[in-house]
Order: sequence, then structure tokens, then C-alpha cells
Amino acid sequence: MKKITMMKMHLFLLILALTQISNGFAQWSPLVSGTSKNINDLDFLNQNYGVIVGDQNVILLTTDGGANWTDINGGAIIGDIYGVKVMNIDTIIVSIFSSFGSGRVFKTTDGGSSWGIIYGDNGLTHRMDLESNTSNNNLMVAATNLTKTTNPLGSSWDTLVTGISATISLDVIKFKDGQTGHLSGNVSGFSGYSAYFYRTKDVNNWYKCDVFSMPNSDAFTTMCFIDPDTVLMFTNTYAGFTPSNQNHLIKLYDFSLAVVGPSDTAYVFSNQTVNATIPAYMNDAYFENGSTGYALGNDSIIYKTIDGGINWSIDYASNNELFRIDFVNGVGYAVGNNGEVVKYSPITTNIKEQANNSSIIQVYPNPVANNITIKTSFIINELTIYNMEGKKVKSILNNNSTTLSTDIKDLPSGNYLLKVDGKNGNIQTKQIVKN
Repeated sequence: MKKITMMKMHLFLLILALTQISNGFAQWSPLVSGTSKNINDLDFLNQNYGVIVGDQNVILLTTDGGANWTDINGGAIIGDIYGVKVMNIDTIIVSIFSSFGSGRVFKTTDGGSSWGIIYGDNGLTHRMDLESNTSNNNLMVAATNLTKTTNPLGSSWDTLVTGISATISLDVIKFKDGQTGHLSGNVSGFSGYSAYFYRTKDVNNWYKCDVFSMPNSDAFTTMCFIDPDTVLMFTNTYAGFTPSNQNHLIKLYDFSLAVVGPSDTAYVFSNQTVNATIPAYMNDAYFENGSTGYALGNDSIIYKTIDGGINWSIDYASNNELFRIDFVNGVGYAVGNNGEVVKYSPITTNIKEQANNSSIIQVYPNPVANNITIKTSFIINELTIYNMEGKKVKSILNNNSTTLSTDIKDLPSGNYLLKVDGKNGNIQTKQIVKN
């Protein structure tokens, strides 16, 4: 009787382990986008309806949360598309940018059946970012100047900030609510770049930041809001005009307008260095609240924090660098190189994924001290192991087999992420090493 009870207990633990593995990798899942071109931007109206845009004319629409994608360009817009804003089901705005320094903004009011140009700019040094203030139906474009148009979108434009595409290059617009927003980027000096931004609390009036309120002269990489008065800014300590491996996260808060010089008004603020050793150069970030957030590293990893950015761990390891992230109603999407689109969902979905979620994977023992064995229902091509700071610590190639065994006794004790790549896509799970 005791032997049967022990067998039942072992079976229960195995089922429990497999359930935990399934729940773990079900949160971020790669989607089949239908393109191999680089995806530069995305925008979702709700958790199911969204548009992704990319190089070589790519404009793809989904109405079912990424299960299917439809080309809504049809050759009407030719070029590399860098920005998108979905105003409503029928009205979509996109922007293109060429390496020759010209940009155009196009609009459709019939869901992509027809497109027309609404804005043009020459002499740009950066891509044109798009943002909207949905409460007032404003569309803002960061080009040579920051400009705004109201309904009907594109019929007239108001200039809000001049000279943002030269030695000052500001190309990231983000709003926390209908009124509070930041236009962020860098100012170029003699020896490198430094973070710079403008701030508004009413959409129409923008004031520059007080540079003496900044904690250092690091370059801006991305930012996100915690609340209208609290901003998290990701920075990099450039080596001249080249990014280095020194990355920081700073919190900016307690904003107030002040006269900082003769006829010169700027936003002064407090700052706090949250993390001076961010694991990667971050391309984009999103925070659910003051504690939980996600950031896209240029090392192809999605990082997660649950303590406001003090500590970061790997939440997903992609095959391609990811550029932009968007969350709506708890569902998230991230896009990047080679057509990569990944989806975050708190529950398992039935979407078409590169990885077959019905695939069986067994990883044992867990915890492990010496040798680990992985068995799957598909051919394993490679096993990659990351530590929780995002560093790849081991990579093992496999030879046409559904089983892989390897010695991991050289790894220090701790938590790791295992990424199993195979012909059906990839599966990821957490592993504990105890030596």
C-alpha cells in the first residue's frame, strides 16, 4: 500500500510540474505574423483589434488577437513604415521614413481600403512618431517639429514645439492620460548624447525639461509613465556616440514649472536612480503599476520587474530583437526583427502560434545538481540557458532527437530560464539549480 501511495505521489508531482511548465510558457507566445520583414511599431485599439507596421510596405491588421493577419496596404504606401496609430476601427494613421531624411503620414478612414497622404516633412534626422489624445481626438506627429491636428484629422496642423530634428532629436511621444504627455529623445553634444524632453499637461502647451534636474548626462533610450507625475526613464552611458553596456533606470517625479532664466520657463523635477546596472539597452517599456513592468532589451529578451525596476528577471527570450510593446486590458504584444510578434496573455489562448502548446515537454530533475534531461514530442534543435539577469550562460546543440541530456554542474545555484528550440517553434520554462 505504501509503494502504491508513493507512486501516486510521484505521478501527482509530475503532473503538477508539467502544469507549471505549461502555465509558464503560455504567458508570452510567438505568433505567426505572415511576414519576415522587420516590424517597427504596433498599436491596439483593444485586446483583439490591432495593427503592426514594418519595413517594405508592411501594414497588417488583426481582429482576433493575432490568430490571423490581413494586409491592408495593398501597395498603396511604398516604403519602410515606422509608426502606426489606430484611432478607431476605420481610421488608422501610419508614417514612413526614408534614410534620405524624408517622412510622410498617411490616413485611411475605411479600414485600409484606401489611403491618402495628410502630412509630409523633409530633412528629418529621425523616424516620425505618432501619438493621439483620444479624449480630444488629437493626432500628434514628431517630425522636424511637433505638430498636432484635430478632427477631421489632417485638414490643418498646429505647431507645438519647433526644432526637434537636428542636434535635438526627439522622436518618442507618450501620454499617461488625456492631458499629460512627454516628447523625449536626445540632445547631441561635442562628445555624445544626453537625454532631453518636453512635457505638457494640456496637450497644447509644452515646456522643456530643466537639464540641471537630470541626475547625469546619460543618453535616453526609452521611457514610460507610472502616473502623470512619475516617469521612468531608461538611459545608456554612451562611449562617444556609440552605446555602451552601462544602462540605468531613473525615476523623475514632482514636476513643476519654474523660471530658470530670463524669459525661460522649464519643468524642474526630482530624480532618483532606481537601478544603475540595468541588464540591457532597453528599446521600449510598459508598467502596469508602480511595481510590475516589462522592458524590451536589445539582446532579444523581455525583462520583468515586480519591485518598480529595482530588480529585473527574464520573462521571455525571443529569437529576434524586439522594438515596441503595447498592452490593452491586460493583454500585451511586442514586435521586432524578422516578423517577430509575441503575445502576453494571462491565460492560454487558442491562437496560431509558432510553438505548439499541445507539445509535451518533460524536464527532470527539478531542482537539478548535475545532469538535466529534456524530452519533448518534437525534434529539439538547441537548448539555451539564461540566468535571471538575461545573460546566456549555456547553449547546447542537439542532433535530430526528441531527447537532450546535458551536464549543468558548472552553473551556480539559482533560478534559470530554459529555451528549447525545435522544428515546431520554441518552449520556455524555469529551472532551479542547486549545487
